[in-house]
Amino acid sequence: MITMLLVEDESFERTSLATCVDWDLIGIQIIGEAPNGSQGLAKVLEIKPDIVLTVPVLILPKGKENRNGKTTSCRIGRKP
Repeated sequence: MITMLLVEDESFERTSLATCVDWDLIGIQIIGEAPNGSQGLAKVLEIKPDIVLTVPVLILPKGKENRNGKTTSCRIGRKP
């Protein structure tokens, strides 16, 4: 089964994404959730999901600035 991490800052949307789709039916298991990009990145490194479902503003490509003016150091791409 494919594993997925949900990263969404709005609690209602995060809960809706987790419950409104029959993820098991399509072979996806939600193995974690995070309320922001920083915690999401930490969870990605910890639990190593196959998919991260998020909005582009929460986790940005390396070298881009987020809303607070901080630069990120994450790499976005396929899992080997």
